[in-house]
Amino acid sequence: MNYPQIHSIQAAILRDLTASEALRFAELNTGGVPSDQFSYHLRHLLKLGFIEKDADNLYRLSGRGKSRSHLLYANEDGFIEQGFLAVRIVLTKEERGKTYFLIQERQLVPFKHTLGTPGNKIFFGENIADAAVRAMKEQTGLECSMQLRGIRHFKDEYQGVCMQDKYFFIFLASEPKGTLLSAGRTGKNVWMTYDEIQDSGRSIHGGLEILKVALGSPMTGFSENTFQVSAY
Repeated sequence: MNYPQIHSIQAAILRDLTASEALRFAELNTGGVPSDQFSYHLRHLLKLGFIEKDADNLYRLSGRGKSRSHLLYANEDGFIEQGFLAVRIVLTKEERGKTYFLIQERQLVPFKHTLGTPGNKIFFGENIADAAVRAMKEQTGLECSMQLRGIRHFKDEYQGVCMQDKYFFIFLASEPKGTLLSAGRTGKNVWMTYDEIQDSGRSIHGGLEILKVALGSPMTGFSENTFQVSAY
């Protein structure tokens, strides 16, 4: 698996600053790297917002640098790559004695033309339920009440390589308000029965399981907390 890389000098700088409150240029450049070359890497980390330099010429990790540096491998010059978090939303309606699911026919790669539920990635710092409400509004134009029904971890491998690593928070939507959009950012919105989705052969990987999870027993034992810390 390929991991996001960072130059070895930059990685060394970040590691040194995780162990010290602040360091000067000479205290950081203990490996004898030419000054102009070392300065280049310091400037790059400053540009990325990973480190800060104060009036006393002391370098320290920024808040963003602290968030990133703890993802550095101990013995490799790269950041740990992690799966992404996303919400998937299941909305149903009853019509002529049948249950229909609101489905998106994906118009973007990867998995173009597959059928799946509306959803989107969860933004950094965003509450899960807020992400579900936002994603539903963006993708369908509808505002819904949301109930978390389950969490699933799906991985997609291609030619023996993991291409996508996904953690889905699955919500059952109800009480829709607004006008349904014909299409969202990622695809066309259509109503389909479970059998129609299954028989199409185009259900996205894990898509049918998501529908079953949403209609299953209510989920219990999940909580979400925000902690106010006095130092970071």
